[in-house]
Amino acid sequence: MTIIEEFEKVTKEELDFRIEAANTKYFRDVVLTEGPVTCPRVIDELTTERIFTMTYVDGCSVSKKEKLAEQGITPEDAGRDIIGSYVHQVFDVGIFHADPHQGNIMVSGGKVHWIDFGMIGQITEADMNALQNLVIGLLKGDVDSMADSILAIGKSSADTDRNKLKDDMEYMCAKYMNVSSLSDIDFSAMLGEVCDLGDKHHIEMPGRYTMLVRSFLTIEGVLEQLCPELNLFDIISDKLMERMKKSFDLEQEVLALGKGILDVGQKVSKIPQLCADTLSDIMKGRLKINLELTGYEELISQLNSKIDDLILVIVACVLFSGGCRLCQTEIQPMTSIGVPLFAVVILLAGISLLIYALKRVFRKKKK
Repeated sequence: MTIIEEFEKVTKEELDFRIEAANTKYFRDVVLTEGPVTCPRVIDELTTERIFTMTYVDGCSVSKKEKLAEQGITPEDAGRDIIGSYVHQVFDVGIFHADPHQGNIMVSGGKVHWIDFGMIGQITEADMNALQNLVIGLLKGDVDSMADSILAIGKSSADTDRNKLKDDMEYMCAKYMNVSSLSDIDFSAMLGEVCDLGDKHHIEMPGRYTMLVRSFLTIEGVLEQLCPELNLFDIISDKLMERMKKSFDLEQEVLALGKGILDVGQKVSKIPQLCADTLSDIMKGRLKINLELTGYEELISQLNSKIDDLILVIVACVLFSGGCRLCQTEIQPMTSIGVPLFAVVILLAGISLLIYALKRVFRKKKK
């Protein structure tokens, strides 16, 4: 859905007060159940398509800094509550207030109240994962991962050139080359850059994404006016780190690491055969080189044997390391000493394989 289609949809919804009432009830009953931030309660019996009735918020706009003390709250506390609630909406729930300007944030009785839910945004888990991978790719300078993330968010066209997109990713990485932590990244500016890149490379960004960018810019402006000393990006950084920890599957990571090592080992083990094929081509004159080699069969055999030993040691170390890390988890079933049975099996396998590999090495040395 494009931004124009999204705007048309939102406009139609805003003309039906029953939709805004349903949005308000959802935020009060689902999104804002935890924390100090709340919103008005809908009075269903007095709400229709043309009339929306809710409880009255007797307070002031968050923009009235001089009146906040009368409501029993400081600008700094109000700012922390607002951004805490907003990042919870975006990163935890995936449904957020899409028009968070100062007039839609009230303070009453020492509590922050969101009002006017005629425009709400929704971001999918896949979108958030793509944004998370984009940030990680930016920190690592991985342009391939960044390009994949943008293409995962938007819809490419026949005119999209991935190589040119990666060139622009290189330029974007260069801008952030001195960034060493998430809190150093201007998240709203980065989201805007992604929109610009999408437009430049004929990638249609969904309306929900552009709505997220706009709401981020709006909430950033609110905090700059309310409490400029509050670091928005530190809070976003903490939330992203929390998401990364939740999405990290230790068991799968260990298995993937082991598989990667084995794949590399299999490829490395083919090197002697490739060398033999190359030498065979040289001897047959296919490479146009007048060179005659003798006695290389024994060398290749020794090299192949050492590579096999190296692969065994690497796999044993991976299993041992993975088993140690799994001991810190609570994977069922557990042994009598409180250690996962799966971790014990992995540790024993790693130790056994390492002993076997070392015996092979020492046995060959004696020969």
